[in-house]
Amino acid sequence: SRIGMLGAVRAGGRAMALARAAAPVASAPHFSRRGLAAGSSPESTLVARVQSALDLSRHDIQRPAAEEKVRHAWDSRERLYRQLSSLHDTNCGAEAVWQPGDIWRNVFSRKTPVRLTLKHLGYSSAVTLPYMLVNMDAVSGPWSRDVVTFMSTHTEALVTSSASLATALFLILSFRVNRAITRWAHGRHIYGHLLADVRSLALGAQSYFRPGNEETVVDVGLLGVALARSTELHLRNADDARLTASLGPVLRGASQGGSDGTLMAQVLAAPHRPFRILEEVSMLHGDAHNRDAMHGIRSLVAQQSTLERLTRHIEDLQRVQRTPEPWAFQKHLRLTILLWLWGLPLTLLPSMLWATPLVASSMAYVIFKLEDVAVEVQNPYGFTQSDIALCLLNDRLQAEMLCAMSTYAMRHAHRSTE
Repeated sequence: SRIGMLGAVRAGGRAMALARAAAPVASAPHFSRRGLAAGSSPESTLVARVQSALDLSRHDIQRPAAEEKVRHAWDSRERLYRQLSSLHDTNCGAEAVWQPGDIWRNVFSRKTPVRLTLKHLGYSSAVTLPYMLVNMDAVSGPWSRDVVTFMSTHTEALVTSSASLATALFLILSFRVNRAITRWAHGRHIYGHLLADVRSLALGAQSYFRPGNEETVVDVGLLGVALARSTELHLRNADDARLTASLGPVLRGASQGGSDGTLMAQVLAAPHRPFRILEEVSMLHGDAHNRDAMHGIRSLVAQQSTLERLTRHIEDLQRVQRTPEPWAFQKHLRLTILLWLWGLPLTLLPSMLWATPLVASSMAYVIFKLEDVAVEVQNPYGFTQSDIALCLLNDRLQAEMLCAMSTYAMRHAHRSTE
């Protein structure tokens, strides 16, 4: 009997597939960004509302010049990475990442390592000049010749001491840089989960809400996009004008936000903008369940679990951004760096002579730059080229949600006309 039932199910599935294939092609929902026009029906109005809220080409967002520049740099690096990843021969085109211009620009991308290197160059020159003058008998003093003789005869001891300290320094510094890069990768990992859960929230709304609640489903999708965008701007400490320009069209498009900007004003007044939007989405689901607009309590539990994950993601993002490295570790690392760089010219002088300042300052720059790289990448939500391109990720999400929400609205418009 089970085999017979299975055969009947398969036969029914084949019949449904043949019926779909025989249906007119025009009946399938099709998405076109420019081809949609707002009609008089509620479904057409819903499509127009989605386009007005999510189509970035309709939004007039004035970004600072520095942000536009770094957005271009992020986009160029991403395209280069995709190009190199798609090559079958990994050696072909790999020299593009070794462009001297990019490497040289990185030297001056942050001023702190350069300034510290110049200070160390001055210190090395101040140590080298008297040593060389005494060594050439240009000057003499009661202790000068003895100091030069001591350094020349104890070169091996100086080198051994410097090498021992260098071993400890580079171990600590390697841990520091590795920890910072791991933190950067963790920040990207968390934000990726946040975007995935925003998509899951919108798709869950399409499945869990009963027919006749299409406007609420679209509101969930729009508020999800607003949540992702507000998280980006919250992490970057954007001002109210930038927040209004980016979130205003999306929140006004949601029927819960009100065309008068009521929700936008509430978001601006909230101490934590993403949590205020999360609260709005949670209340929207609660109200929908109370009026029996969802398929049972399990649908509400599934959506609330997604909201809980989104809450954890936002808190994790703030933890990555705002938790500094332990104070004692930072200070001890910098003390070790200063001690090693203080003794470096004394170690190099007997063998390098006049070249000591150049060699010592070059090595100092490597140390200062590694420490600065760790400082730069441990907070990956800024506007440097090393930071995560949150704005590009959200632009992509918004374009995908525009397509998904418009397709959903048109599908229900087609069903209502049948």
